[in-house]
Formats: sequence, structure tokens, C-alpha cells
Amino acid sequence: MVKGQGYREVGLRLWANLPPVWVVESVAMGADGIEYANLFCAGEVSLRKKLSTTVLKDKQRYGPATYSTPVTFPSDHRGAVRGPLTKLAALAVRGSLKRTQ
Repeated sequence: MVKGQGYREVGLRLWANLPPVWVVESVAMGADGIEYANLFCAGEVSLRKKLSTTVLKDKQRYGPATYSTPVTFPSDHRGAVRGPLTKLAALAVRGSLKRTQ
């Protein structure tokens, strides 16, 4: 497990939509001796969950996934943007780019 690695649940959801990509924020050893990964949703960083790394490695439940949009790690207090990035995308993520219709 590496910080920034993405995972997606295997299979399709309602109306054949792909499940969201969950990104590894950190990995830590629990008091019970099991290694856990703290995850956040790439599409909505306020959604979080903690899973055993064994569950994430189970190919029948989760598979590796990539995310094409820049992701801001919630634990980065500087607001650094990670992932594939262009200057325009960085401005949009930070809110300094106004949308026109």
C-alpha cells in the first residue's frame, strides 16, 4: 500500500455505474496487530473509511483504480494537489477559476 494508490470495488452499481475510487491516505498498524488503510473518496474527500489492507488486496472485492482528476489529500494542510495535474486543473481545484456558461 502506498499513499495515493487508488482502489475501486469490483463490479457495477445501480444503473451500471462504476463505484467511486477510494484513495489511500495513510497506512497504520492497529492495536489488534492488523494493518489498516485510511481511505478517502477521490470524488468527494469528505467521505472516508478505514479498511484492513487484507480486504483491499482481495481481488474479488477491490481492484486497483486510477483517477484522472487532481486529488487534494485531506491530511495535507498546505492544500497540495496530487495526481495528474495541469495548471488549469490546479486553479479549478483551488477555486480560483470561475466557470462560465
